[in-house]
Amino acid sequence: TLISAISKVDLETFMGNFNTLIQTAFQAQANDGFYEERGLVVHSMEVTKYSPTDEATATTLQEIIKETTDRINRLQAQRSENDVKAAKLLADIGLERNRTQLILTQAGNSRLVASNEGEAEGVQLAKAASTFFSELDSSLPDLDERVTLYKLHKQLENQNTRTKHISSGKATLFMTADELNFNLKSTEL
Repeated sequence: TLISAISKVDLETFMGNFNTLIQTAFQAQANDGFYEERGLVVHSMEVTKYSPTDEATATTLQEIIKETTDRINRLQAQRSENDVKAAKLLADIGLERNRTQLILTQAGNSRLVASNEGEAEGVQLAKAASTFFSELDSSLPDLDERVTLYKLHKQLENQNTRTKHISSGKATLFMTADELNFNLKSTEL
């Protein structure tokens, strides 16, 4: 019988092999003819409740149940914490992807703005050069002379811009004697 099968094992064996013990007891009772002689057919056997007979076993069982419950609660808390960390990590990854996309888009926009500004400056420079050459066409018919004059005009323009920048700041200008067109002549006494 089930009671005799359970009474033959200690608590640890009972807890570890609970289902096996019940199935073995069920098979033994089904084969002994007790129920069959009375016209009954046993289909299954279940244990709905059990309680230890002595206080020491009851205390041990309560400690095992408490320990198991605490362990399950700790595992659940750890799983919850891991889920939160995983969700934060996924959100951080998404945020970094968005930042990368923003940086790439801003870089593309900066290149486009610079390109448009460069094109506009190039068109303006081309118009200025064309106007310069066309205005000098009648007074200076030789193209090479007009090109030389245009180069000199641009050099002087750049020099004026540099001089303006130097004079507006706290810069120190170093120049060679050749750049100043300065000649030191020594005279003997």
